[in-house]
Amino acid sequence: MKQVIIKKVSRIDGIRFHNFLNNNQKAVIAHMEDKHNVAVHECLKRTMVFLVTHDEHFRKPLRPLVLANGDGYVFPPQKFPEFHPKALCSSPSRKVHEFLVREFRMFVDENEATLLVGL
Repeated sequence: MKQVIIKKVSRIDGIRFHNFLNNNQKAVIAHMEDKHNVAVHECLKRTMVFLVTHDEHFRKPLRPLVLANGDGYVFPPQKFPEFHPKALCSSPSRKVHEFLVREFRMFVDENEATLLVGL
């Protein structure tokens, strides 16, 4: 199953697959991420979560990245239909991004950003 996911994700323009997250990594991220980043917290609830990076060749978001609410603002989850109809993707905070880069010893160039994908 994991090899199928890697292959399918790797075919999406502007996306680079990095790694699957284990439960410990998901727990660290859940603790570290801002409560307003609903998107990351929703992704982390999914059974399978993996990390990709995207560059400028990846499509624009399908809905607004930030929404105002009674508490100020939230970052809602984004659908990721190129991969799977039920998949969600989310942009982690800078703090979580830096954790992921260190945790997975990633090389991320200045044109890339991390995304968490939950399925």
